[in-house]
Amino acid sequence: TKMIRTCKQLENKLNTINNTTDIKIKKDGSMYIVVMGGYESDIWGYCLKDLVNELKGLETIKMVYRSWTMQGMKVKTIKGIK
Repeated sequence: TKMIRTCKQLENKLNTINNTTDIKIKKDGSMYIVVMGGYESDIWGYCLKDLVNELKGLETIKMVYRSWTMQGMKVKTIKGIK
């Protein structure tokens, strides 16, 4: 597979695998995370390369809803870059 060196490349790969256009890579303070709507990945990296390495080989990526809801914590998964 081609090396992922930019946020855009990682976004494209995750969006293609998950058949969506909603997935973005966001820099949050000093960390990179995967976001989708109100959801954020519970996996992060200090640099994009760290995030890519964390996501490699993952069957699924756990996404946690940013805001606490009356139902408690909302969690969903997206496909990883296995």
